[in-house]
Amino acid sequence: MHDGEGMQSHTDEQLMELLRAGQTGALDELYARYARRLFVFCHHLTGRRDSQAAEDLVQNAFLRVIRAAGTFNPEQAACCTWLFTIARNLCLDHLRRLRNQRSIPLEGVPGNDTRAERLPLSETLAADAPEPETGTIQAETAAAVRDCLRQLEVDEEREAILLYYLGEMVLREIAVILEKSISTVKNRLEAAKAKLRRCLQRKGIETAAG
Repeated sequence: MHDGEGMQSHTDEQLMELLRAGQTGALDELYARYARRLFVFCHHLTGRRDSQAAEDLVQNAFLRVIRAAGTFNPEQAACCTWLFTIARNLCLDHLRRLRNQRSIPLEGVPGNDTRAERLPLSETLAADAPEPETGTIQAETAAAVRDCLRQLEVDEEREAILLYYLGEMVLREIAVILEKSISTVKNRLEAAKAKLRRCLQRKGIETAAG
């Protein structure tokens, strides 16, 4: 089989097997499946308006996938969980570097388990920045969602809700990534959903209960 041909029929785990065997088309398909969602995840997690940082983090995540392909164990975690864990760790490292940079004065600068029903929010989150032709209403909704996500002051709440919608993960999978108990993740997720819903309602956007 030529690299890239017929990849659509493979599962994530099968693509990882192909990648370990040196078939580069497998990485292309994984990228096509997850790059956009990982970008939105990193963009929100880092809290930066500049998309370049998120793009760089996604590229670094896939570079790490190539280097660590041999360590992936589907019995320990699903491929999607593994990818988001890699991306999250890179985002946290990035934020730590930014904090360290801010803490150093600059010379000459003064003042220095079954998948639950998701809210209709899922597609808006995944799209994140709609193309102009999608219309003003959708663009305004996406902007409102981004603003409400930024207002979530508890980092774990923001991470949980992004993993829930973008990663389409169940509580157990989110708990693995956040290294928290399932009950803690459930509480964080419910709190985040409630805050997000109230914020969107204040902006005149109704959401379904759930």
